Amino acid sequence: MLVIRYRRSGVLKRLQVTPLGAYQFLASQLLSRLFAIVATAVIVFALVALLFDIRPVGNPLLLLLTMTLGTAAMISIGLLVASATRSEEFGNGILNLLSWPMMFLSGIWFSLEGSKPWVRTLADLLPLTHLNDANRAIIIDGANLLAIGDHLRVLLLITIGSLAIAGWRFKWQ
Repeated sequence: MLVIRYRRSGVLKRLQVTPLGAYQFLASQLLSRLFAIVATAVIVFALVALLFDIRPVGNPLLLLLTMTLGTAAMISIGLLVASATRSEEFGNGILNLLSWPMMFLSGIWFSLEGSKPWVRTLADLLPLTHLNDANRAIIIDGANLLAIGDHLRVLLLITIGSLAIAGWRFKWQ
């Protein structure tokens, strides 16, 4: 919600007079957050893997790729919400409204195997489902890039689509 705070405090208004475009600003926000989150997640995963002797069956670099694309998709959705709202409280409410179904329907807490087809269809629209399914396939089954390619494509499309809409809807003031 830093973008909303920047808008309220007038920082975006000052940035508007620079040659920086909306897409460049949003991409820089995405990359700065992505770097921090991925670096933190790699450290946490490495420590947990060492402490609990967890050995992924699949390629750790592929796991890093899925984590990076999944994180980029989540951040881009946050930037989309921030680009379209003026109030930090409203933006946080919308993000909470989006994140709860993602956590509930992604298969993190329980399997969706016995659920109705429309529930699985809805879950397949959410980036966390694809991130979770791809990570499970790598860690448990040793899946390769081809096996999780569909999940990666969806995460990439969500990232690009959300950033495109966010840039189009972005307001400096």
